Formats: sequence, structure tokens, C-alpha cells
Amino acid sequence: ELEPFEADDIIGTFAEACNNNCKYDATVISSDKDLLQLITDEVEVKLLKTKDYIRYNPTNFKEDWGFTPIHMIDYKALAGDSSDNIPGVKGIGDKTAINLLKTYEDLDDIYSHIDDIKGAVKTKLINAKENAYISKEMATIYKKVPIDINFDNIKYNGPKLEELTDIFTELEFFSFLKNTKPKTITKEIKFTTILDPKEIEEADIYGYGFNDFYMENPYKQIKIENPEKINILITHGNLDSGCEENKEYNPLTKKGLNEMGFDYIALGHIHKASYTDYNNQTIVYPGSPVSLGFDELGKRGFIVGTIEKNKPIELKFIETTAKTFEEKNLNITQMNSQEELIENINELKLDENCYYKIIISGKRNFNFSEQQIMDQLKFKNILRLKNCTQIKYDIEEIEKQISLKGIFAKKILEKIQKIKHPGELSTEENEKIQKLLSAFEIGMDILK
Repeated sequence: ELEPFEADDIIGTFAEACNNNCKYDATVISSDKDLLQLITDEVEVKLLKTKDYIRYNPTNFKEDWGFTPIHMIDYKALAGDSSDNIPGVKGIGDKTAINLLKTYEDLDDIYSHIDDIKGAVKTKLINAKENAYISKEMATIYKKVPIDINFDNIKYNGPKLEELTDIFTELEFFSFLKNTKPKTITKEIKFTTILDPKEIEEADIYGYGFNDFYMENPYKQIKIENPEKINILITHGNLDSGCEENKEYNPLTKKGLNEMGFDYIALGHIHKASYTDYNNQTIVYPGSPVSLGFDELGKRGFIVGTIEKNKPIELKFIETTAKTFEEKNLNITQMNSQEELIENINELKLDENCYYKIIISGKRNFNFSEQQIMDQLKFKNILRLKNCTQIKYDIEEIEKQISLKGIFAKKILEKIQKIKHPGELSTEENEKIQKLLSAFEIGMDILK
């Protein structure tokens, strides 16, 4: 799935990839006649019927329909398709549409010979010319969905028996289950909230976790048994998030934790070290000692110090020698070509001990391929490019148009509004909006 593209568009993109790769042929299996337009020498369509199917290739398709597969879009432009809300030409049915395409090559050819067509059919075609071309656009499968296609990753390597067993069991397909190998039954793992305290001579160490995918309030759950000793709590939480939606997930506040009486609290969840927010800090995010990705930016290391009862804690950070992950922003508003963008990235002053994500921002005056740019970069520690540029179309103005473009803009904006909410958007939500805007831009280019 990839919003806002239809499944047909993704199938069409894979089919087109097979057309461009001589090592692979494709068979599309569906009952949807829209997909018949994808038939080529490399792509067959197995059209499912109620109790049977027809395996179509270019030869037998033309024998059955009287025209070549790609002109299925012209057929839909004429006859329409109520199931896909394609209006077509009012009064033109399947038989008339097929006869027209047997005589003329496509929709353009039909209208260039409109004076050769007689009677009511000519009148209907003239009256519905705009509808016919809009219908053709609607019927055309888009074959350039921005997805990575790696045929090795989707190659069939036999059935996934464990997944099949789960599905067959859920659906009660017991006869199918007989043909799968027995699945090893493992003991279900239960979440445990409070861990038994670990006692050493000078300290008691408490652990508190999730009892489910959410976390109960810890303040009344844990009682310090030996207040005279050093008491340490290790738990997972988003401290003082102030976010209503996180109340169940991370119900931790600095005030509440301090009132519990612990001498030192180590928190998980935030991977970057945080230990100098206030004097004599006893609630600490130790962070992770090594970066594993771009969600763990900045220096990595260990927090060390001495904990003594009723004495201030002195903590310090010891940096590890591992490479760190960093982000660099590059504004391309004044740039006019992909080549200029590559040149600017290559001129960035970057540290060899860091891995970089380059965030490309600003108003975009040209289209570019992230993969082509990556292939031409001199600095090999650039691992990722992120396109955060603004689109070249005013989507809100286009929405006001009474046209196919306006309808498309309205649909995209509706999807964006479903993602937006009061407060700051998450990285994932911003990425979804960016993908929708990119899809809108692609759509506008197609509808030019």
C-alpha cells in the first residue's frame, strides 16, 4: 500500500518494471478488466471468471476484443464503467465501443474522423467529448508509483508455513491445515510490571515495566522497603511529556517520581543522554552507548558517577569512539537543477566520523531523483537523503477549480486533514503528509 495510489497503480508499476527487465515475465491475476490494459509480450493477465478464468496475452486478447490491450483505456473512455465511476460517453455501450475501436485506432483517431461517423453515435460523441477524455484519464493506470522494486525480495521461495498455519487456524480451514507441517507451540510470554527488587549490601534496585502495551501508574505500585539504603529505580518513560494521549503510555512526571523517594532513577525510552537539566539531577536518561540510526542523533557514551545516601550526585559523560548519526539541512530554493544540487551537497563540510542524513528543504524549482544523487556523491558517509521541499503547485488554489485537477486536489487535502491535529505532528505524520503532497505533484504533472 502507498497513499494515495490505487492498488491498480502499484500493480501497473510492477508490470512496467517487468517490461523493462528482460529477466522477468509477469502474470497478473484478477477479475478486474481494468488490468487488461497492462497486457504485453512480458505481462499476461489471468482474468478470473465465476467458475473459470481466461489467460490473456496480446494475441488472444485481440482475437476476443478486436483491438490491442492498451486500447482498453479507450474502450472505457467510450463505454464507461459504473463500478469505477467512469462516466464514458452517454448512450455508447460495449458493442458500439468495440466496433468503433475495430475501425479506428484510439479515441484521438475517432474524433479526428468524427465526420465519417453517422447518425446518433456521432451526436453522442460530439456532445460528450470532454467526458470521453476525462474518462480516458480516469481509466489509465499510472505506472510510475514511487516505490522501490527489488524482484529478489518478492521472489517466491515456498510457503511460509507458520503464517499459513495462523491464517488457516483463524479461518477454520482445517482441511488445509492437514497439508501444512505441525507448528511448534511456544509458551505465551506475559508482561510483568513490577520486577523483584535486587538487593545488594548498600542498595536496593527496583525495576518497573509494562503490564501490557500500556503502562499503569507506578507511584502507588512500588514501595521502598529499606529507606535507609540507597534506592534505585530503573523504568521506561517519557518524562513530563505533557501530552494527553501519552498519559497511559508514559505516566511519569518529575514531581511524582521525586515523591517516591528514590535516590537515583534511570529512564529508558529517550535514547539521547540527558543528565544536566537541573542541579543535583537524580532522574536521568542514560541514553544508548552506540547510535543505531537517525533516531539516535548526536554523541554517544556512558554516564558515570557516584551515588551516596543524602549527598549530591556528580555525573559526567564519557564519550565512546563510535561514529555518530547527524542531520544536515540544505535549502534548494535558489538552485535550478539536479546537477547544482549534487554540487552543493558535495561542497558541504562533513566529519568523517559521522554518518549523515541530508534534509533537502525550501521551494523546489526542478524534479530530482534521490537515487541518482546518492550514486554521484563523493562523501560515502551520506546514508540518506530526505526530501522536505515545498511543492511547486498551490494545492489550495487548485482545489477551487471545477475540473479533474480540482477534484484530485480536494481528495488529497481531505487525506491531509485526517492526519493533522492540534499540537505538534510526529515525524511519521509529517512524512505521510509529505508523501501525499508528492503524490499530488505527480498527479498534477500527469494532468497537464
